[in-house]
Amino acid sequence: MYGVDIEELEDRAREAYEKYGDIINLPRHVSRRKHMSTYKRAAQFAPFSALTGYEDSINETQRMTMSKPELSEDQKEMIDYRLRQAYFDHEEIEVTYFVKDQKKEGGSLFVISDVIKTYDDINRLLIMNQSKIMIDDIVFVK
Repeated sequence: MYGVDIEELEDRAREAYEKYGDIINLPRHVSRRKHMSTYKRAAQFAPFSALTGYEDSINETQRMTMSKPELSEDQKEMIDYRLRQAYFDHEEIEVTYFVKDQKKEGGSLFVISDVIKTYDDINRLLIMNQSKIMIDDIVFVK
C-alpha cells in the first residue's frame, strides 16, 4: 500500500491505542441545545461588508466628471441668437448643457431636444416642456 507495509500500520494503530485508548471508546457528546436550522447556520458564514460604504466610496472616486467648457463671447452670442430664434419660431431645438456635480468638483454634459416654452433673459433661464436650464450652463445648440 504505497510504501507502507501491514506491520507498520499495525504498529501505528497500537501506538494510537496506547495514547488515546482511554477516550477512543467513549460515547459521542450530544449537545443539550436545540439544533440550528441549515438556513441560520449558513447565515453565520454569509459574506458581509466590514467597511460600510467603502464600495460606494470607491465607485464615487472612479466616477468621471469634467470641468465646464469655457465659451468665447462669440459662441455665447451665437447660442443666445439660436435660442431666441427657436423660441420665436416654436421649433424643437437640441441643447447641450452642463450640470454641476453635487458630490465632487466638475460635472457632466447633458443633451435635450425639446421646444422652448419660456425664454427668460432677465433670470437667464430657459424653460422647456421637460426641464428648466440656466442659459449660462448651455454650451452648444443645434
